[in-house]
Amino acid sequence: MRLLLILFICLLTAILPIFHIRKILRENERRHINEMGQKQKRAYYFSLIGSIIMSSIALLSLVILVLQVIQIVTSNSQGAGYALAFLVMPSLFGIVIVGGSGFVSLIYSIPTVFMKKQRISSIWFILLGTINLFFIPLLVFPLAFGIDFLFLNTDGEDGIGITDLLFGDEFHPVILFIYTIFIGPLLLLIGGILSFLNDRKQNQPACKHNV
Repeated sequence: MRLLLILFICLLTAILPIFHIRKILRENERRHINEMGQKQKRAYYFSLIGSIIMSSIALLSLVILVLQVIQIVTSNSQGAGYALAFLVMPSLFGIVIVGGSGFVSLIYSIPTVFMKKQRISSIWFILLGTINLFFIPLLVFPLAFGIDFLFLNTDGEDGIGITDLLFGDEFHPVILFIYTIFIGPLLLLIGGILSFLNDRKQNQPACKHNV
């Protein structure tokens, strides 16, 4: 049963990236990618990968959060209300911010849109990447408790488990996996900066010529 649940979560998380990649692989979009210069293409791929990672993390966190809410509500625990208020609501706020940012960045990472509005896309990537470096930590706890529920199976005994892994002194691979969520905003930010510099460099000769 637990294995089926893991496969179901992975399937839901993979839907959005697969759908977006299929759109990019269309002949018209591939032609726009091939028309990009080397530096422009590098900036685009940074932004694209960052956008996909952010969107996938937000979707994964949402699925795990729904499962946690169901578990909290059906547990008949006296602390269910506090758990919903102090865990679910901040996590939901983070999912909305990160998910919305991922959706906007996915739109601007479509090759046709990126080529026509490179400067605007670059500014959006820089802005969204910077904002999400501050908001994406809100997703640490839903992801951490999802890993605890699906893999570690501590059942919250005496409040130990994933909390001890996050704040303990000993290193655990789970910690490394959880903090990879920062890769998405970082790649988006780097891609935005590279794209902005590339667009500025391309427009400089035109400006000098006009002068």
